[in-house]
Amino acid sequence: MDTASLKEFLALVETQNFWEASELLFMNESTLSKHIKKLEKELQVSLFDRNTRKVSLTPFGKCLIPYARSIVETEKNFLEDLEKKIQAQSSQLVLGVIPSMVQYRITDILVDFRKKHPNQTAIQVLEGDTTYLTEALIHGACSMAFLRDSDLHPLDDTVFEKVPYTKDQLGILLPSDHPKAALESISLKELSGEDFVILNQGTLLHRLFLSLCASCGFQPNIVLECKRMDSIFDLVSQHMGISLLTDRHFGASVRASAAGQHLKLIPLAPALYSQTYLCYLKNTTLNATATAMLEYMKEYIKSD
Repeated sequence: MDTASLKEFLALVETQNFWEASELLFMNESTLSKHIKKLEKELQVSLFDRNTRKVSLTPFGKCLIPYARSIVETEKNFLEDLEKKIQAQSSQLVLGVIPSMVQYRITDILVDFRKKHPNQTAIQVLEGDTTYLTEALIHGACSMAFLRDSDLHPLDDTVFEKVPYTKDQLGILLPSDHPKAALESISLKELSGEDFVILNQGTLLHRLFLSLCASCGFQPNIVLECKRMDSIFDLVSQHMGISLLTDRHFGASVRASAAGQHLKLIPLAPALYSQTYLCYLKNTTLNATATAMLEYMKEYIKSD
């Protein structure tokens, strides 16, 4: 017994006539008759009396009506709910973001986007470093992502469409009482004898740091690697070592924190920058929510 058979049964209940029911179901009369007989055989009871032009229900047929209606209605509700979920999934935006969402105003962007597009589906945030998010974007784990670019480790322009978002200057984070904390700028080569506290291996800043040290002709003494930026602030403030990061990482909220008040960020000399882009794959079709986010970001960047 399947729902198609039950729908045919209910159509015959409604019309009490095989021809009218077959017209309602867009099938021929003989096919409908065969299907009803098959249902009766399966249930091992007669559902209709066929003694006149108008069929009439047997007690067994009357017994089946409420259950048939319930099953058909349940299937209808399920299919409608399933379709909504499929549509929501197909229009969902999975947005890759770098961990410092607040410093990069990404939280503000998400709030404002939601206000301006209240009917768009919910956005799922996938948080990670540029290295992780690059792979996630390539393999379809997110639709678009904020990725950091640099001259030493550039993003592949043949793979990604890039919308410029922010430009950050790289600097060295020192305790405020460090002998070099009063300098206007600093060469990484001057720091070859220092201990360093750096973000974990695999992150773009870690790879960038090693490349910069190699270009200056020394191998850094990394005493500790961290996953979280706030841990680096605390460790540097306690003289565990110094670190490489961007001016945006060391924003106003960080400078005002307990650890931040004992820190100083000195720009690298010569000046070195990294650019953050909103990226998505070339030759890909963005869904409605991703398209709306892309247009929103273009306007946001223009007005910023």
